[in-house]
Amino acid sequence: MGVIDCLSAGFRYLGWRLELIVIPVALDLLLWLAPQFTIVPMTSEVAGWYRTLGAADGLPVDAVTMTQQVA
Repeated sequence: MGVIDCLSAGFRYLGWRLELIVIPVALDLLLWLAPQFTIVPMTSEVAGWYRTLGAADGLPVDAVTMTQQVA
């Protein structure tokens, strides 16, 4: 069975069982229409934490350099 035959058989099967299409279509619509979330606030908090960690007294020089490079 070739690729085209497999795809045709799958689409024929989905034509008989339309409820199998509902979940992927609903998920696509949810991801497309729902509010967009970003990780920018979380990463800025982590960067700020690294900056305060680098400003602490008693850290080795290589640890301070690492925190400056990361933040």
